[in-house]
Amino acid sequence: MVGAILRDRPAPADLELDLASVRRHLLGPLAWRAGCAAMRGEFVAAAMHAERRAQFLAEAVAALAGIPILRLKGIAYAGTLYPDPALRPMTDIDLMVPADRFAEADRRLRALGYQDDGKRNQRSAANHAVTFRRRESAIDLHRSMVQRGRMPIDLAELWRTAVPGADATSRPAPTEEYLIHLAHMARHEFGVPLIAYIDASRLRARVTDPSAHATRWGLSRAHRLLEAYIEALERSSMLELFVFPGTLELLRGASPPRWLQLARKIAIHDDPRDLLGFTGASIRTRLGL
Repeated sequence: MVGAILRDRPAPADLELDLASVRRHLLGPLAWRAGCAAMRGEFVAAAMHAERRAQFLAEAVAALAGIPILRLKGIAYAGTLYPDPALRPMTDIDLMVPADRFAEADRRLRALGYQDDGKRNQRSAANHAVTFRRRESAIDLHRSMVQRGRMPIDLAELWRTAVPGADATSRPAPTEEYLIHLAHMARHEFGVPLIAYIDASRLRARVTDPSAHATRWGLSRAHRLLEAYIEALERSSMLELFVFPGTLELLRGASPPRWLQLARKIAIHDDPRDLLGFTGASIRTRLGL
């Protein structure tokens, strides 16, 4: 199914799917569009959620008036990479504000009734985002894409090249949008729902020479891994790697042992010197500093 979606072709008529896995990887609406009739209900539900999500987004944007806002990840892709927003389900709304306006944005979301998760690591100034929840809605409010010091991400360039939208928000420029997505996948050691690989394939297609740009952000190793994953998924073939997850682990979606997660976090860096920043940021985050 993933291969058919990546190639934008109908799925084989005799395909037998684990529907629970399709849902877990947020692929239900795309599977329905590819011809999986059993996923029609997923598409209908996703369309209803998309309408409610648009209302939550509009309310948050109005509350944050005057603060620059970048849409990130799913909320930036719905209606753009995926012309029908129902085709791109998501579990929360990702927004980024400048670091020096983060505290103000925090207060304004609380005024709408949102509360953070109460996790000490999220309150660290070194952490990249705080999750706010309220009834049906969840907003991940970002100040960056990864912990401070973990990767050489140029936030000033990101804001400078952002593309304004029609609703007082902006989206990253195509190159930066791909790099942000790649950084997100690398931060999770590629153990993310398979919808993220569909996103990555579509984002990559909009960028000229993505390899060169990935090097600027210290993500060349991550970019090479992603290329291998997408190629394997397109061909519906198995890929086995020494440290990083193979395609079978990606499909299962199970978390690896903590020691293996740490090994992958270390191995993902291009430059060993980046490990110092990663270690410092991790310590600060855990202590809530």
